Amino acid sequence: MPGPDTESTHTPGAPGQERNWGAVTLIYILYGIGFATAVTALVGMILAYLKLEDADAVTASHFRYQLRTFWYGLIMVAIGSSLAVILIGIPILIWWMFWTVMRIVKGYLRANEQRPIDNPETWLF
Repeated sequence: MPGPDTESTHTPGAPGQERNWGAVTLIYILYGIGFATAVTALVGMILAYLKLEDADAVTASHFRYQLRTFWYGLIMVAIGSSLAVILIGIPILIWWMFWTVMRIVKGYLRANEQRPIDNPETWLF
């Protein structure tokens, strides 16, 4: 029968960190699928907001990076789509696709190594 001593040897935060890594990875996957169905990107964004406040510093860097990827991407899609009528928006949409794929791949690889995003506030990669 476990006593109070066995509970104190449990590392606090470890289970939460494991769940956060799963959520981080899931959000990158949802963003990737978001190219085919935008609803999954929206679900990923909501999940990132929900997990951000309980996250440790390392996974929080990923959640912030993912949220910025969503919102900046949405701005690029809105501008590119509205300007596509006069053909200026097409390069913007191509840039958005390239930019988003690069951020998803970079974030996913760093999450797989359980490393933080160095600068989650960046506009680039």
